[in-house]
Amino acid sequence: MSKRGLLDLLLLPLLLMLVFNQPLTLFAQSSDDTDSLNLQITDLTQLVEDLTIQINNLETRVAELEEAAPTVPTAQIDDSIGKRSNPVPFGDSFTFEFTEYGSSGAFDVTASLSILSVIRGQEALDIINADDAYADELPSELEWAIVEMQLDYLAGSEDDPYSIYLYPTVFDVSGKEIAQNYYAYTNLAEFNYTSLFPGAVHTGYVILVVPQGEDAFDLVVNSGNDTIFFATE
Repeated sequence: MSKRGLLDLLLLPLLLMLVFNQPLTLFAQSSDDTDSLNLQITDLTQLVEDLTIQINNLETRVAELEEAAPTVPTAQIDDSIGKRSNPVPFGDSFTFEFTEYGSSGAFDVTASLSILSVIRGQEALDIINADDAYADELPSELEWAIVEMQLDYLAGSEDDPYSIYLYPTVFDVSGKEIAQNYYAYTNLAEFNYTSLFPGAVHTGYVILVVPQGEDAFDLVVNSGNDTIFFATE
């Protein structure tokens, strides 16, 4: 027998003992010892084969899950809408990108925002009065509007949540900003101050002051470097 073959024979039981933590006898003193050692080696060999099969099955399953996992679609940013001259149509969504900051540093956010509904006038006032006995009284040229908004968080950090804070600015039909200097509360779900991870969708409400009697007004959402105009009817 070669020196290499002898060395392999001597090291095999020790290697098996180290890997599998099995109490093997290095040198067989009798045929019974040899049989016992061979039996242990056979059992360990079978164990290795079983583990190999399980590992292969797990690798196959992981590959199947990775193949079946949904992919986030690449956002198509449309620069032709969202301007004052061409606001996002009421009910449509607008996809935009901006940079957010978390505990892990800066990360890019891709989100889609839409205005789902606008409640105003007496209907909005009734909701507010039912929930808030201390709501501010508005001058006659203004009225309350309860705006339902939805944000789809398409892509961003998987480690740091994105906390929504997108409070709209209101402009009347002449282009004048309506200052939001009045406060009211409702029990409806709040749109802002909700944290999301990619793939989440959040719907909630903001309470705004809008011009009394005007059929339309513009909502403007500022996010990063984007100023996005939304139609409200």
